[in-house]
Amino acid sequence: MSLPSPSSSSSSSPSSPSSTEPFRLTFTTPSLRNTVLADASDTFYYDISTPEWAPCDTNIRRLPVPGSARESQSRFEQVARVRLHHGRAVGLAMYGWEWGDVNKFVWEARPQAQAETEKGPGGEESGWEFEDDDWNVFRWEVVGQRLELRRVRKDSGRSSANEPPVATFHRHKRFMMVGTVSQPATLDVDPAALGSLDSIVVALLIVESFRRH
Repeated sequence: MSLPSPSSSSSSSPSSPSSTEPFRLTFTTPSLRNTVLADASDTFYYDISTPEWAPCDTNIRRLPVPGSARESQSRFEQVARVRLHHGRAVGLAMYGWEWGDVNKFVWEARPQAQAETEKGPGGEESGWEFEDDDWNVFRWEVVGQRLELRRVRKDSGRSSANEPPVATFHRHKRFMMVGTVSQPATLDVDPAALGSLDSIVVALLIVESFRRH
């Protein structure tokens, strides 16, 4: 399901991002399994929860986006459910559809050399690819301490480090590495890619489960 851009719903909205400035969303807690992800004006607002009585089932919901057919409703919409095994994503159900193998939504990317990225066993880049609802292919790549999302060119099956990332995920930071959180985790998204935000968020949570478990 493609989401409308917030700029299309109200040209005078102070929350509408410029055409060049990344759209920032912030995670409210260090845990990506129990958190809220939202921008400063709550134009995009995701509730991510893994209840104690169902620790293997992460539920991802979103409030209706301004400009959508359900804007007048205040109820959360189901985006996805992620099934976990020892903390690692193994199953996925998008928009209430049937459960499927998570690796059919996010799969390990074919290696490509890139000096600044984290290297795999063969000295190659670590990355994970997925498709949005419009069959656009994206790749999450590890770059230093962050994750960068890039479009995959259909002609070559490769992403380009020379192009700005579609999105960037920064993990939270703590005082002295072990103290209280000094900087929350953030997700910066190119405004042109906001229509794919559901897929981007779900893929990010799955990739982080792969990396941490």
